[in-house]
Amino acid sequence: MSVAWLQRGRSYFVVGKSITLGYRSLTGMELRHLRYFVTAAEELNISRASSRLRISQPAVSRQIHDLEDELGVELFVRESGGLRLTPAGEAFLPQARDILRRSREAVDRLQAFRNPAPVKIVVGYIAPMLSVVVTPALRAFGETYPDVVVDLIELSPGDQIPALRDAKIDIALVGQPCPEVAKEFHVTELNRTPLAAVVSDHHQYALRKKVKLTELEEEKFIGFCEQTFPGRNEAIRQACEGAGFAPCIEQQAHNLAAAIALVSSGKGVTLMPDDADHLPHPHAVFLTLQPSVPAEVSALVRRKDDCRPELLAFAEACVAVRLTRAASRQLAAA
Repeated sequence: MSVAWLQRGRSYFVVGKSITLGYRSLTGMELRHLRYFVTAAEELNISRASSRLRISQPAVSRQIHDLEDELGVELFVRESGGLRLTPAGEAFLPQARDILRRSREAVDRLQAFRNPAPVKIVVGYIAPMLSVVVTPALRAFGETYPDVVVDLIELSPGDQIPALRDAKIDIALVGQPCPEVAKEFHVTELNRTPLAAVVSDHHQYALRKKVKLTELEEEKFIGFCEQTFPGRNEAIRQACEGAGFAPCIEQQAHNLAAAIALVSSGKGVTLMPDDADHLPHPHAVFLTLQPSVPAEVSALVRRKDDCRPELLAFAEACVAVRLTRAASRQLAAA
């Protein structure tokens, strides 16, 4: 037959032994009564149960008696050697365990509301974009989304796209993305940055502000590791070939700082976006190329399926910085 009881207006039915319980309103039963009962049922000994619960034996016995009075049945047979579950106790045990389990799950689910995880976006960037794009964008973004955490990770262009693909970063701020990137990701152009020549401070052209690319024909060029800066050496070659010569690239750097260090030590010259002059460059001089060569494109890249409002807002902040910089360049040119 079925054992049935009511608690807080709900009915619970248990397939049990050959016993009959009437419908009762269990207004006095609490979770602690169930914990004591389940522990006693598992130990079949009040002494061991009280030890597990760290409650005195009289208190455990009293709570179990109160539960039996509430249910209107005996749950245990008290014997000299310990306890034995009655048919009603055997029927009630799985239900008590289920109620305790569901109460723990309910509490666990509320944990997220008590201590919500901070909303976070992770931005990968190349060094030149930190001061010219990331910092002003962060300032504007923070005014609208003050509670969003923005993690910044400096990565080479070659490392950013794999990190974006693996969801290790949410936004990539890269230079000169290859055409294949746009097939997989959403790409927003931010800047078209002119290339500048970088020479050591003791170079014959160090005191000048401008230099013709043809004047560097006899120089040794510092290139970039293809793995970390894919396409950068090709851009240097194309610029030089447009000026009528093939550059002699004898050494390659793994990052912009290393390239600047090599130039500063007199190992050669190089070409890099002119906004890289925001990076520390002691003993190196940035010279404007005259006439200018094709500009390098910097872009914001994100996954096409990631349209979180905070992520789109940060992207919009970066675009706003681009528009402001473009307006400033036009004013300066005028």
